[in-house]
Amino acid sequence: MQGNPLLIRHLYGAVRRNRLFLLLTLYLIAVSAAILVFMAAAAASSLSDLGSESRFSLRDLFVQGRALFWGSSLLLLVTAWLLTPISALGAIAGEYEQRTLDLLRTTTLSSLNIVLGKLGSALIHGALYLLAPFPLLMLGYWLGGIHFTELGVTILFLLMTMLANTALALWFSSLTRKTLTAVFLFYGLALGTLLGMGVCMIILSALTSTLYYSSTLPLQPFWVEVLLQHGWILVSTLHPLSAALLSESLALEHGSWFLVTLPVVRSNYNLGSTIPLGNVTLPLPWIFYVILALLLTFGLVWRTARRLSRPARR
Repeated sequence: MQGNPLLIRHLYGAVRRNRLFLLLTLYLIAVSAAILVFMAAAAASSLSDLGSESRFSLRDLFVQGRALFWGSSLLLLVTAWLLTPISALGAIAGEYEQRTLDLLRTTTLSSLNIVLGKLGSALIHGALYLLAPFPLLMLGYWLGGIHFTELGVTILFLLMTMLANTALALWFSSLTRKTLTAVFLFYGLALGTLLGMGVCMIILSALTSTLYYSSTLPLQPFWVEVLLQHGWILVSTLHPLSAALLSESLALEHGSWFLVTLPVVRSNYNLGSTIPLGNVTLPLPWIFYVILALLLTFGLVWRTARRLSRPARR
């Protein structure tokens, strides 16, 4: 922090405004309300299953704890995806609007230091939104019998989602001279990729089902069959929500948070037989996503610094 005065200036400027604390308070109220509604629905479902006994066992407590943990994780993931990059959207575009970017360029700070200062400030602001409701996540961890591996993977996934999306927001901010334009570009891409992921998963599922039950298509090489049957794992890594949900589903089904072994078969619907082709061991989607997020972050920081080093166009 002492080596980057731009980071210190942004941090001091943020805590001197009431807006940060007001937004954080409103955010915590909204999160608390969402968690209360979620837990009330889960408790009502458990009571209805118990019938006339209306007693909670230790197993019911674990179930409620796991529901709290994964519900809090989902809320924090949406926060890391959509809310924490907000301050980065106006980081460079705001300098254009206030006509202070040329002043920054005249200082001894390099373009990379400017980008890192802006990125560090946005990440610290975003970390406040993740840390504030973090006790809810830890309460679910303590009550729900969550393994330490699940907690570690969840925290790592949240941090990488915040890092990659903040770097993306900062890059969009460097492309435009208006903060509002950067906001539209970022959220348009975020919501558009979510819709696109859903369409791609539906198409891939239909294609895989058709090929799986095909009686006329000859057997393909093993790696082609793997891509046709389990390529959805790679596709899911392109979005944090799909990567998180599918990783949780596979981990709970196979009992591993790192590698899963999946069968590769070909079924003949007409003959009613199944041809086993072998097994394939694949990493869970969250591993691919973390690697992709790291590469994306480094690439976007480099591209943003390169763009700032160019002379401004009038």
